Order: sequence, then C-alpha cells, then structure tokens
Amino acid sequence: MTDPTWLEILVRIIAGEEAEQPTEGLVAVRLDQRSEELSRFRVWKHGPRWRVEHLSGQLRSIQGDRYTYTFEDEDGEFEQPRRTERARGDHPHDEVSLVLRRREPWDWRPDGSDYDRPAARPERTTFLGRDAWEVRLAPPRHKNGELVEVVDALDGRLLAQSNTVHGDFARWEELRVVESLPDDLFAWDGPFSAVHAFGEDDVPDELREEVEVQRRAEEAFVASLGLGDLWVASSGDTFGHVDDGGGGALVHWSASAGFHLLRHPLGSPVDEEDEGAEQTVWTDDRWRWTLVTTGVEPRARRRLVEDLQERTRSLSATPDP
Repeated sequence: MTDPTWLEILVRIIAGEEAEQPTEGLVAVRLDQRSEELSRFRVWKHGPRWRVEHLSGQLRSIQGDRYTYTFEDEDGEFEQPRRTERARGDHPHDEVSLVLRRREPWDWRPDGSDYDRPAARPERTTFLGRDAWEVRLAPPRHKNGELVEVVDALDGRLLAQSNTVHGDFARWEELRVVESLPDDLFAWDGPFSAVHAFGEDDVPDELREEVEVQRRAEEAFVASLGLGDLWVASSGDTFGHVDDGGGGALVHWSASAGFHLLRHPLGSPVDEEDEGAEQTVWTDDRWRWTLVTTGVEPRARRRLVEDLQERTRSLSATPDP
C-alpha cells in the first residue's frame, strides 16, 4: 500500500516547478564523489530557468526557456559552452544542474531500478526557515545506502540530498525569495557548440539544405525498418490506496515499454551502451546492431529480438536508403 502523504509529496516533486517563486541563493554541491568536500555556487532560479555561477562570477550553467548552456564540468572549462535543447529531452551532465532540475515523471516508476520508493514514512521538518519534508528513499539492488532528500513542502524543490552511507551530496545553504529576476539572467547570445545546435525555427540559411538532407535520411532509415506493425509487450506497475474513514479506494495501473536500436560499422569501438543486462548485440555482413530495451517482459523481448534481427538482415542486404 502506498502512503498517501508520499503521493502528495511526489505530485509536488513532479509538477510543482511552475509554482516556484523567483529565488536566489547559495548551493553547495559535492563534485568529486571520492571526496567529502562541497563546492559552492551562486544560483538564481525561477521555475525551470536557472543561472549558476562560481563565487568569482565565472559561469557554470544557464538554463532558459528552450536551451541549457553548460560552460564546464568536472573535467574543466569548455572552449565554448555546450548547448542542449530542452524540447528534445536533452539534459546537461553537470552535478549542479542535477540538483536544480527535477527528475522526469517516469523516473519515479517503482520498478526497483533507482531510488524510486520511500523506505519510511516522510517526516515533517524545516530547512532554511521553509516548511519541508524529509524523505528516505530505499536503495535499488545495485546501490548502497538510503537516499535522504529534503523536499520543499510548497513547491517540491530539492533542498538537500545525502546518502546514509556516502554522506552529503548537495544542499541549499542560502535561499531568498525575491520580487523578480530579469530575463537576461537566463539567456546566452555568445558562441556555443552542440550536436543538435538548432531548432526548426532558427536554422541559418547556409545550413538549411544540409539539415534537410539529414532529416530526409533519418526518415528514410526509420521507414526502411518497417516498425509500424511492431508491438512491444510490457509489465504494469500497480498501487492502491484505501480511505480508512470513508471506505473509498483508488487503484492505479500504468505500463510503458520501449527500445533503442543502434547501428555501428563492423570493427568500430564498443560504446558503454553496448553493455548491460537488457541489451542484445548481433552482427551481419555490414553492421553491428545493439538492442536496448526498457520495461519489456523477457518472453516478449525474445520475440522482439527475433523480429528485429530479421528486419535488420533484410535491410543490410539492400543499399542504404
């Protein structure tokens, strides 16, 4: 049975970002997991937008309405900030950003693959003078220690995070609500680098033809696999709640499943995504194929592998689309 208090907190964690007031403050983050030392950054945040600077004023990251710009990571400063597009679901791989952005709703599916369910009943607390909840999340099988999160009771933002084995990860050390924050805090008009650098409405004219050729090639490749008649079975997650007083009851059931199919030339280096318990690799005369599945039942997964192997063998016997 799922604790109704936890469900209320989870709703705020997932959907409360738009309710955030404009704030500024100081965030301490553990950048090196081998050290207990915390690094401190100035932060301005309003809803999903943020700006992070070193105490010296050097930029660390900016997230605006459409794009996130990351100026450095644990390996040092980039020659040009890296831009990721929020609409594509791309996220910056920066420890400070991980504190400020919220986990996706599907990350909270109670499937035991992450810290996704409470280990104890949430406890009321205060943090920096704000009403909050302390939530202890049970570890998945491949991790150690409970994850302890202090969550703002009003908007569900993460205020502090630690592990019962590994110590502190991050915390707000100053947090002040302000009347407003200027839009230019969350904008960047300088040079940048990106794999997907442009949205559909801001492609430079000199690159438009090249982008269109790439788009047609992607569409042709997907069409050549003929996936329109493919079904993937998945297992559902179920939780319920019974009202002790009135006798009412709630049952919630949800399911999702998907896969990634990667194609690499024979003899190319094996990437990290080629390794894992839910991945299958096969080769033909031209390519190495890697199938990565999520939420697919083992029996359905075997049928999926057989189906895709047949499709890719047929595809490899024909010229590239």
